[in-house]
Amino acid sequence: MTHYRAWGPCALLCSALLAGCGTNGHLTTPSHPSARSNTGAPKGLHSPSAASRDAAASVRQWMQAAEVGRAVGVLFADRQNIGQVQQAWGKASSQNGAGAGFYFTYDKHHAAFGTNVGDQIFDVRSFAAPLKNITLQDIESVLGSPGLVRRADGTTIDLYPAGASYQLLWVFSGSDRTVSHADVVWPRGTVDLMAQNFPNPSITVKTEPGSAGSFFTFVVTAPPPGYQLAELEWLPTQGTAVVSTGPQAEGRGQHPGRGTGFSAHGLPPTYRFQYSPAIKGETGTVRVIYQNVPGTAIIGSSSAITLK
Repeated sequence: MTHYRAWGPCALLCSALLAGCGTNGHLTTPSHPSARSNTGAPKGLHSPSAASRDAAASVRQWMQAAEVGRAVGVLFADRQNIGQVQQAWGKASSQNGAGAGFYFTYDKHHAAFGTNVGDQIFDVRSFAAPLKNITLQDIESVLGSPGLVRRADGTTIDLYPAGASYQLLWVFSGSDRTVSHADVVWPRGTVDLMAQNFPNPSITVKTEPGSAGSFFTFVVTAPPPGYQLAELEWLPTQGTAVVSTGPQAEGRGQHPGRGTGFSAHGLPPTYRFQYSPAIKGETGTVRVIYQNVPGTAIIGSSSAITLK
């Protein structure tokens, strides 16, 4: 669970948005359920080297950029139109249908862009050389354990929510634990209502806020088959968004803790949002994001909820 302030040559190494190099992959829970938070990773026994300090600084820079839909060193961002890229950079080195849309790769700029049917960018990918200096240990020392881990055809993808709108993906190839490339994904941009075969999931509150303590519970009706619950989000009209991945909520359900966050209990799951007295009085909505193997999202939202 992560709290966010509202502030802001293998270009197609992964053939799908979240699918590595194939469609046989699966989302997995991080190997240490008690360490799923994106903060609080243990420090090493020795002082970090200059290279490690530089890598850690790069990881922080990447997360800060991802929270506003940008990839470090790439001129264009999520939500922009691919036409803007083509006007500035010319024709792409290659174009391929992959994952949740269509990818335009620019080898000279060490970047690729995933676009939807409206030509809007939902994935900004960088395979710049400096990424090869970042290791798994560097990432986890700054961000903690990933919220979701995906493995497919020798590729591992570590997913970190980057605020309430974006996801930062670190991609590793084979047993190499240095970064192959990184993606900044806008899940909402992958939604294709025309092609969607399932209704949006709906949220029904079961225990009202404040009726039994500083929490409320809810269930998700009609979760789309073949999709994984990627994120649960508390989105207040003002203030701080709270974001958990599905595995983080499951882990919190198995190892209950205090403080603000989501947890999942039982099968089919009932979800609980625990909140601190500091945010009582907030009004907001719960949003759930489901993603399938290619990376297409289906999103559901609750009606307005006031924390009491």
